[in-house]
Amino acid sequence: MNAKARVAVIEDDIDLCDSTVDFLDAKGYRVWGVSTGAEFFRRIPSEPVDVVILDVGLGKESGLDIASTLHASSNVAIIMVTALGQLEDRILGLTSGADTYLVKPVNFLELVANIEAVFRRLQHSKPQEGIGPWLLDMQKWLWLPPPHAGDQRSLQLTAKEYQLVHSLAEAKGGYVSKSELSRTLNGHEHHLGFNRIDVLLSRLRKKCEASLGLPAPIKAIPGLGFVLTVDCRLV
Repeated sequence: MNAKARVAVIEDDIDLCDSTVDFLDAKGYRVWGVSTGAEFFRRIPSEPVDVVILDVGLGKESGLDIASTLHASSNVAIIMVTALGQLEDRILGLTSGADTYLVKPVNFLELVANIEAVFRRLQHSKPQEGIGPWLLDMQKWLWLPPPHAGDQRSLQLTAKEYQLVHSLAEAKGGYVSKSELSRTLNGHEHHLGFNRIDVLLSRLRKKCEASLGLPAPIKAIPGLGFVLTVDCRLV
């Protein structure tokens, strides 16, 4: 039996959101819905998803901004659903990070077909990883992903990188705020420290890709902080 995509619906029309969630649930998807981006980012660390169905117009929020954040910081597929159907609107949606763009009203069967299509692409594009937790060696400052085909890769961390990963690992799936990380890494809470965290994280992402062939399993949660998206054990 093929795995079903885990789905989140972000839609500020409560009736439409509930109807979409109910239909997808009846089709066997693990699905939940929210009406704002803030609700979504609070919930996603504890209930990860593969596909996000995203309305562009969310009152005071922009679905385009949410799509850009997700595209930059995660590996989810994004299906934009909106009343805006002009060519310029579709191009803007796709360049913001959407995998596909549907114009309201959307037939639910067409929506399911698009979920299946983007989920297949997502599965095929995922790096091949081993099974098991990531490990953080507290003596050698090594970060190790699960072994794949007997090959145990590792990433040598600097002191600051180690402190960053250690703080996130200790949170055990919860988020750590920029303020907390700044105090841990710099001894104080200051916007200059926040910028250093962004630079440090950017460098760590590049090192992960270069040394491990994997994206760094760290997700930015706008307005909250950062979270590890994998089980990471201290050894």
